[in-house]
Amino acid sequence: MATVAHAVAPSGRALTARVPFWDVVTSRPLIGEDLQLDSWSNRPRGNDRLNSEGREERLTDFFDAAVLGLCILGADGRIVDANRAELELFGYARDEYVGRAWSDFHVDPDRAKSLLERLAKGEALEREPVRLRCKNGEERDVVIDSNARFDAGAFVAARCITRRADEGRCGEHLQAERGRLAAADAAQRRVGRDLHDGLGQVLVGAALSARRLVDRAPDELRVPLAKLVDILNDATTRVQNIARGLAPIRLGELTLSEALSNVCAAARASGGVECTIDVHPSSESRTETESAQICLIVQEATRNAIRHGRATQIRVGLHPDGELLALSVRDNGSGIAADAKSGLGIESMRCRAEMFGGTFTLENGADGGALVRCAWPSEGARPA
Repeated sequence: MATVAHAVAPSGRALTARVPFWDVVTSRPLIGEDLQLDSWSNRPRGNDRLNSEGREERLTDFFDAAVLGLCILGADGRIVDANRAELELFGYARDEYVGRAWSDFHVDPDRAKSLLERLAKGEALEREPVRLRCKNGEERDVVIDSNARFDAGAFVAARCITRRADEGRCGEHLQAERGRLAAADAAQRRVGRDLHDGLGQVLVGAALSARRLVDRAPDELRVPLAKLVDILNDATTRVQNIARGLAPIRLGELTLSEALSNVCAAARASGGVECTIDVHPSSESRTETESAQICLIVQEATRNAIRHGRATQIRVGLHPDGELLALSVRDNGSGIAADAKSGLGIESMRCRAEMFGGTFTLENGADGGALVRCAWPSEGARPA
């Protein structure tokens, strides 16, 4: 970080200079920006110099003394600067960390490359789980929040906030989320039972009664009554599908891929959509509780795609991504409206993902439609 140097021509005319300076609050490099310098005779030099030096001192103190790890990455992926909290988190001295490639500290260097590519495309990273290597050889699970700076359309830098994976969500808060989800699931089961045992049975009875009328009705009424029977049977099937979708997901003897296949089959039956699934065999290692939450996320995502996005095609993928297990649900619907990212269903997906140390993002896909993405560490970094 350099101090501003004032310059003036012998004639007293103000000069324009390019001043190297890095704003550590916004992580915005000002290198190469034009600054108009007044002549010595026309500016209150002492006050400006004091203001500049005071601001520089405050910004430096803010960056270095921040309790969260902060670092700045260049477009080439090298670490431009890092504060004390970042260095202490991994146990490095400044000259062992700053100036090196960010990927050097990642257990999975390809993961670092993937994150930089996403930043270069303008994507903001929120609670991205990564595993970094400490100086003592320990592998530490952390979450990264980051966004990029562009100059004339070119990616020039990224600002990163680094936190331990178990920070930000205390046990009590997580327990409250789990309790909220359990209550919601219980209410959902009650609604499902009421639909199946109440409305469903009424429709079945109505369809049987209509069928008996068909057999005794005059010829001119048989066709319309037969159509009524078909309508009642269709309504019964729809109610049964809805009730089945509201029932709790219990894997039992099913594998995760089999359970997800059932979720996709239900989507095809209820919405008449093409729903395909691709699950990597290594994904089967999750616990039954986690697998059930993954299925519930997919269930909610497919419902949203059908109900709100009017999708006709849905693709579900579950694959390892370096040190992570990555879930994606893509559709070809109308995409996500700007005001549609805070609904109850979306929040439930987010909570289910974060219950086991994962992340959740919802965005419009590159080819249109909506894209739901979740990622979980392969091991560790999961709240108890």
